[in-house]
Amino acid sequence: HDLCGHNAALRQELVAQPGVIPILVEAFELKQLHVLHAVMNVVNMLIMDNQKFLENLALVGLLPIVVALVVTPPDNTTVALPELASLVRLEAAKFVEQACVSSSWTLQMFIACGGLPLLTNFLSTDDDSLHRIALTGISCTFSIQAIPKNDTCRLFVKLGVLPKLIAVYNRLVLAIFKQHTMQLVDELHKICDIFLLFSQGDVVVKEHMCDLVVLEGLLYSLNPGTAIAKHDAYSMAMVKILKCIRNMSMEPNTLENLDRAGTIPTLVQVLTDESSPQIKDIQNIVLHAMFYLCRINRNRQTHAAQAGLIPYLQRVTQTRSPLKQFVLPIMCDLASASATAREHLWACDGVTFFLTLLSDKFWQIDAMKAIAAWLVHDTPNQYAPFLYFSQSYYFAQFCWRFQESLKIGNFESHTPEHIQQIVLCFRTAEHQFENLLESLLEILSRSMRMNQALGRSSLFVMEILYRLSYPKPFVRKNLLKMLKCIFESHTAPVQFLVEFNIHPTILALAQETNQILIQEIASQLLQAILVSASVF
Repeated sequence: HDLCGHNAALRQELVAQPGVIPILVEAFELKQLHVLHAVMNVVNMLIMDNQKFLENLALVGLLPIVVALVVTPPDNTTVALPELASLVRLEAAKFVEQACVSSSWTLQMFIACGGLPLLTNFLSTDDDSLHRIALTGISCTFSIQAIPKNDTCRLFVKLGVLPKLIAVYNRLVLAIFKQHTMQLVDELHKICDIFLLFSQGDVVVKEHMCDLVVLEGLLYSLNPGTAIAKHDAYSMAMVKILKCIRNMSMEPNTLENLDRAGTIPTLVQVLTDESSPQIKDIQNIVLHAMFYLCRINRNRQTHAAQAGLIPYLQRVTQTRSPLKQFVLPIMCDLASASATAREHLWACDGVTFFLTLLSDKFWQIDAMKAIAAWLVHDTPNQYAPFLYFSQSYYFAQFCWRFQESLKIGNFESHTPEHIQQIVLCFRTAEHQFENLLESLLEILSRSMRMNQALGRSSLFVMEILYRLSYPKPFVRKNLLKMLKCIFESHTAPVQFLVEFNIHPTILALAQETNQILIQEIASQLLQAILVSASVF
C-alpha cells in the first residue's frame, strides 16, 4: 500500500500481473479485522482510477463478499475491537461507492447483490462518511436507464428510505443553521436532488413523501436565518425543496397531509420574504403550489387567507405577470370559502378588487360570482352562535358593510361609480353574457339597496329589455326573473313601468305558447304590474 499509494504507474503494473485477483479474493477468507482492513485498503487503492480492474473484481464475485462485510463484519473480534470493525466497514463502503460511480455495469451488479437495502442502512448510522456514500449511491441508482425511475423510488420507499433520508437532511440543515457555513452545500444539493426525484414519483411514492415526519423536515429548512436565506447556494437548494412541495401538491391524495403539516403558512412566509436571490423562481413555484392546495377545499382556502396570502395575491394581479392565471382563481374562491376568509377579504378591500376585475373580460364571470357568493354565504345563518343578538341585526350589518363598500349611498343624484362598473360589465359582455345572469340574479335577490340602485340605472334596465329577444330560453328566463326582482323592489313601480314602457314587452312574453316557463314568469310579472297599476 505504501509503495503503490502515490505511484499510479506501479499500481497499473501490479494489477496487470497474473494471479493478483485470486490472491485478493482468497485474502477475504481471513477473518481477522486487521487483515481485512489492510486488504480493503489495498483493494481500494488498486481500483483507484481503474474501472476495468474494478469490473474484473466484480466479475469474479468480490462484490457480494464486500457487501456482506459492510452488513456484518466478522463477529469474533467486533465486540473487542469496535473501532477497527468500523474502519473495516468504512473501507468496504468506499469500495461500494466506487462500484456505484465507476460504471453502469458495476452499479447494476451492486444492486443485484442487495445494494438498495445496504444504501438505506448507511443512512441509519451516525457516520457522516457513510451518509455521503449513501447519498452518492442513491443518486447513482437513478441513472440506470434499464430501470424506470419510479420503480427505483417504489423500491426505496418500501425499504423505508425517506424517514432516514429526512433525518440526515435535518442534521445537515441544522449544521448549516448553527455554523452559518455553506461548506456542506454540495451535500445539501445532492440530498435535495434525491427528494426532487421522489416527488416526481407516482401516487404511492408521493404519499410516502407526505409522511408528516418528512414534510416537517422539509418545511423546517425553508425558514433559515436571514444570512443563510440570502446565500445563493442555499437559496437554490430551497428552490428544489419548493419544487418537491409543488409536485406533491399536484396529487390530490397528499393535500390533507400537506395542510396538516403547516405547508400553507410556511409557503406564504416564503412568498412574502423577498430577501432571497432566487425570489422570482420561488414565487413562481410557490404560487403554483398554492393554486393546487387551495383548489376546491374551503378549509385550505381559509388557512391561506389567515396566513396573509391575500395582499400578495392582490399585488400580483396589478402586474402583467403570467402568474395571474393561478392567483385570480384563488382570490375568487375566497369569497365563498368561509366567513373568516371573507373577513380577511374585507380587510384588504376585496369588494373593490372584484369590482375592478369586472373590466377584465377573461375574469369578469369569476369576479361577478365572487360578489354574488359574498351575499349568498353571509346570511343570518352564519351568525347563529350569537343568539343573544337578533340574527337580522347581523345580516343587516353585513349588507350595510357590503353596500357601503359599493359606495351605493342614497343614489338620489347619480349612479354610484361601482354600480356603473356592474352595469358596464353587463352591457359590454358578449360571449360571457349568459354566464353573468345567475350571479346578477343572486345579487338582485340578496340586496335591496343594490337592487334599487341597479333598478334606477336606465342603462341596466334597457339592457335587460334589449336582451329579452335572446333566442336561448334559459337566458330569457333569468332576464325575466331579474326584471321581476327589480320591479318588486322598486320605490316607484308605476314610474318604472312608464319610463321603460315595460307592459307591452311583458304582455307579449306572457302570451307566448312555445316556452311554458317563460310564459309563467311573464304572467306573474304581468299580474304584479296590474296590481301596482290598480293600487297607484
